[in-house]
Amino acid sequence: MNFRCAVTRERIEETRQPETCLGNTNVCIAKRLDCQTFENTRFILYHNIRVLIFNTRFLFTSWACRILFKACSWTSVRTKAMALVDSEAAFASHCNAIDKSRELLNICVHAELTTFMRMAFAIGTPQMPASEDAFRTFATDLDNGIEPSITMMSLLRRLHFEAVTMVVAHLKTNVTTDAGVEGSRKLPPVEKLARLQEQQSRLKGLTIKGEMQPSYAFIDLIAGIHDSGSIVWVPPSKCTKRDAEAQQSLKEKPTTLTVEQQTLKLAAGEPKIRADTSNELLMQWALQRRGLAFDQCKLISNDIHEKWLQNLLTQLTRESPSGYARVNMEQLLRADKELFTLMAQEHTGPFTLGPKGELPLDLLMMRLMHDPRTSLHLLPLPSSSARASSSSHVDEGANKPAAPRTIQPKKKARASAKARANCPDELKGFGQFDDKGTPICWAFNQSKGCAEETKDGRCKKGMHVCIKCKRNNHSLVTCRVKKS
Repeated sequence: MNFRCAVTRERIEETRQPETCLGNTNVCIAKRLDCQTFENTRFILYHNIRVLIFNTRFLFTSWACRILFKACSWTSVRTKAMALVDSEAAFASHCNAIDKSRELLNICVHAELTTFMRMAFAIGTPQMPASEDAFRTFATDLDNGIEPSITMMSLLRRLHFEAVTMVVAHLKTNVTTDAGVEGSRKLPPVEKLARLQEQQSRLKGLTIKGEMQPSYAFIDLIAGIHDSGSIVWVPPSKCTKRDAEAQQSLKEKPTTLTVEQQTLKLAAGEPKIRADTSNELLMQWALQRRGLAFDQCKLISNDIHEKWLQNLLTQLTRESPSGYARVNMEQLLRADKELFTLMAQEHTGPFTLGPKGELPLDLLMMRLMHDPRTSLHLLPLPSSSARASSSSHVDEGANKPAAPRTIQPKKKARASAKARANCPDELKGFGQFDDKGTPICWAFNQSKGCAEETKDGRCKKGMHVCIKCKRNNHSLVTCRVKKS
């Protein structure tokens, strides 16, 4: 069985196809490799060969080998690592956590061992651990031929063991977990922060904070699209912001009961957050967060997505012909949904970079942006059809506008028969309630006055206002308003 191990380095002039023989325990690889002998290149070459051997054994011995072989295409070039074992930021953070002096990280970076995947296969394999002598030789080669101290040897052993454990867990997860399920895989928090900082330094003049910063759960959703290799339309209601996620995490998370491999599991589910898209400004912010999330996951550049967004928002300000209504937000969402549907239909194979280094979906989105099948949804509709169109919602998760409430007029307060019978003679013929429907104190409007305690212009019997003119600075005794 022949395998091709492509090593792309400037220091390697030529790499021939090695011959591989799978035996009982020993594997013979690399009959002849014509390349320059550089120390760092040797580690990278050994790493790639060992990864290829281990993955080959894992594929043909696992019960789900066909699933993994279909998911992992060895001939494709991945645009950006999506797992913990391939994250350089997570590897650097872990090295600094176990060695505050940063000496361990500097040694690994000098040998170009910048990920857990490279470290796991730099010496030995998960199935065949390296011997004591081999590991000591490996540690000496890392430090330019200087034998490391006992402390550095222990740190290297710990780092290598953790790297091997993470790689095995990662391969198992690839087999047992469906990448297309929302929330099934998550990026390391350190990787999310590193991507945000890289994006902020690259996009000058754009502050990615507040309404513009995508939530971590939303980044995981877009990263799942990258891992699964299938394009799906992400509605604006799922384009949540980081601020809402931070506020939601303080609340109690719901508990869910799931069935995994014929076993019931009780776990704390992720809180469902919906983005507010009740007006045009909030809708624009949600779609801008989507463009930044696609840019962080290296699928669609923010510039291309921003051109599509501006094309949509421009339709809202265009004048419509006589008898036709203006384009509404529902039409924009239909056009946006149609664009991603066409992209999903025409995209085949893994996500690869363009001929000039473009992101995987940049050229496809630019070509379909002005496609007639997409522009059809942005045409003005007749007035009657526009009202019917606005009543149906494309984004089912969006906040529905509340139905207008009919304000019922308050009924005019009327005195009861008992109150009319007990009313003093000098007060009969006047209204017994003020403009707000509150009863008026009788004693206040008589010559003897009211002896009750008052608070906020009223006593326990009623308001202290004039029963004739309804003013609160005098009573009926001193009222000068003529009765009409």
